[in-house]
Amino acid sequence: REGEILAWIAASGREGEPWVALDDAVWQFHRHLDRVVACLWYMGLNDAAEVKLRAALASDQAMRLP
Repeated sequence: REGEILAWIAASGREGEPWVALDDAVWQFHRHLDRVVACLWYMGLNDAAEVKLRAALASDQAMRLP
């Protein structure tokens, strides 16, 4: 999945922009594991994953500020 995400980022001209993935297949990420918020395939976005996702998004927003 990491490859699919990176391909989409390149195709859309968004290299260098912050991104976060919510995914149940964390083992498919290698270079950007720090950008993955894990969720369980049978639960999806639960309360614990939401807290982690919000924190990740907030830190990415902070990186965008000049």
